Parts: sequence; structure tokens; C-alpha cells
Amino acid sequence: MFPFDLFAITTTSQEVRLINYLCAKRVGLLTYNNCWPHYTVSVCADLIKSSSKFKTASSFGVLRLAYSSTKTIPLITSFQFGPCNMSTESQNCPISTFSTDQSVQHMIKRLKVFDGEIAYVDTATGNGYPVVFFHGNPTSSYLWRNVIPPISKQFRCLAPDLIGMGNSSKPQCDYRYIDQYNYIEQWMDQVLPSGKVIIVCHDWGSAIAFNWCYRHQERVHCIVHMEGTVAVASWKQAKGEMGEIFRGLRSPAGEKMVYEQNVFIEKLLPTSIIRKLTDEEMECYRRPFAGAPESRKPMLSFPRDIPFVEDGPQDVVDIVTAYVNYLSTSPVPKLCILADPGVFSRGIERATKSWQNQQYVSAKGLHFMQEDSPAEIAQHILDFITSGCSKI
Repeated sequence: MFPFDLFAITTTSQEVRLINYLCAKRVGLLTYNNCWPHYTVSVCADLIKSSSKFKTASSFGVLRLAYSSTKTIPLITSFQFGPCNMSTESQNCPISTFSTDQSVQHMIKRLKVFDGEIAYVDTATGNGYPVVFFHGNPTSSYLWRNVIPPISKQFRCLAPDLIGMGNSSKPQCDYRYIDQYNYIEQWMDQVLPSGKVIIVCHDWGSAIAFNWCYRHQERVHCIVHMEGTVAVASWKQAKGEMGEIFRGLRSPAGEKMVYEQNVFIEKLLPTSIIRKLTDEEMECYRRPFAGAPESRKPMLSFPRDIPFVEDGPQDVVDIVTAYVNYLSTSPVPKLCILADPGVFSRGIERATKSWQNQQYVSAKGLHFMQEDSPAEIAQHILDFITSGCSKI
């Protein structure tokens, strides 16, 4: 039996019944693209040929499925097809906007937002509420590439690249926190304009996601967060080498540290992961910032927007204060995945222990724990959301 990707050209009721029949036989993977009436089905051609319900004929790379119709004009649906790797292994292949595997190309999308474009992953189908993954600095949806596949087997998963990061465009803007938030809020308005969502967030992605949850409280089903921004910071806790680095980034020396030395990619990222990243993995993290030095501006703007009690910036202090007040009293189920040993996890646990309906689990890792324990993180998320976000 040889697997093919079949791309349906029309979306009639009989076609839907055909697709449902194939999926009921557990031989296909059905996805749906909201932007256009386009189904993608992966099936075994031999099974179609052996089915008494459908007649098939194939030539020159086109498979036509003809079936009887009660209408005056017989209904014929055409499909284009090409080889794909639909083994169990390929279904588990990494999913991000950097993915090159043909079996996931239909999941990589771009959307115009304001004067830029947001690149994002959308696995398109699943049961229950969609799961939206938010990354931070200096990463992209690539950080979630090995977390998304197990979850996407049950839930629709989406993961945007923040503006100026990953494969999103780099419009002329300051790339301040509020800019990043505005782009993501507009992206959410277009891609998921209504209904409840499940939020999964990390690092600065948590500050963006938490603010979105505060501003759209009626749409939040549950939240999973890790190594994120859960309180206004204080320089009293910023000690040692890490404190010195972030003081430097907020000083005039920050331009040299980011634009010339590329400190986030070349130092902070690899030293915040237990294992050693491969050359290919490092290349995917370097690529979005490999152009002119100014292409690294988002990485510099983020540390300058960390909200500190002592020196602000005040607009971000006010935003974080507001969403923390909401999160601490909201009954929305929350799961914090603590990194072990982590970088900020111990402080995050202390800061959130009084939050209503807050639970904790742990996974091996430093700050970018998704690189060390993706399978464990995915299982924690699945256990949480499939249990009705109750105690796990």
C-alpha cells in the first residue's frame, strides 16, 4: 500500500462523506484550511481502489474519484497527488515555520498584519479548543517544533513567529513590547476571531499571552506557562553574571552586545539549554538575525522593556501589574511547568503560589526547556487539557 497526499478541489457534501469514510477507516489524516475551502487528506491509494464504493482512475499525477450521484449531472471530484512520508515517524516530524518536510508544508502560513506579515504554524484540525503556542526572545515557533506534534494529533495547534522574529517580516517599528503585543492581538483577531482558546506560553511570549488573556477574559479556557513574566522584577534579584548582562543590555553598550556580538543567540541561548544544540538547530536560530545588524533589533528591545520596580519602563510595569492581578484571582485553570533546575522557575513558583487554580509539574531543563524535554512537556500539556484542566 502506497501513501499519497490528496488535495481536494471542491467541497461538496458527497466529498465530505468520502473524506469521512476514509478517515473512519483510519487510513487518512484530515486537515482543513480556514482561508480557502481546501481539504488535505492522506490516504492509501490501494484501499481506495479496493473499495466497492468508489471507482478510480489515475494518470499523469491526477487521481479522479468518481462516485454515483442522485443529481442529473454526475459528480466527479478531482485530486492532485504526490508521494509523501506518512509513516508514524513522519507524522511525528518537527513542526515550525522552519520545517522542510513535505508532509507539514500545508501547515505553514503567512498573514498580513498592519504593515508586516506574521508567519505561523496552523495544524488546522483537532477536537476541542485550539491550542496557541507563544515563544519569547530570541526564539520563534521553532522552539515548539518537537512539542506540537504529539498535541496536534488531538488538538488544532497554532504557533506564530513574533514580528521581526522567526520567519515573520521585519517592518519599520521600535519592536517594543507593546508593538509585539499589538501585532499578536491583531493576528489573533484574524486567525481566531471567536471562541475559547488554550494558551501555552514561554518567556516574553507569556507577557504577551497573559496580557491577551486579561484583555479577552471570556475567551480563555486554560493557560500553560513556563519560565515566563509573572511579576514586576526588581534589580535586587538580578544578581551575578545574568544581572550584569541585562544591565549591559539596557545601557549604551547594548547595541554592541546585540548588533555586533549577537549575545542572545551565541551565548544566552546555548548556555540556557542543558544539551548541546546541533549545527542545524543553531542555524535555524541564527537565520532570522543573519542580515543587517538592525535585523537584531527585536532582541535588544525586549530586555530594555523588562519591567523593573526601580526604573520601569512604566507602561510595561502597568501592563504586567494589571494582568498579574487578573491571573492571581481568576478561576481559569493554570498549569506552570517548572524547569528543573531552571533559571527563573523557583522565583516563578514563589510568585504564583497564591494564584487561584494554579497547578505545578516539572520537566528537566534550564530556561529553554523545550529543547531538553519536549516529549515530557507535551505530555504535561496533554494531561492537563485532556483532564478538563483539573488536578493532574
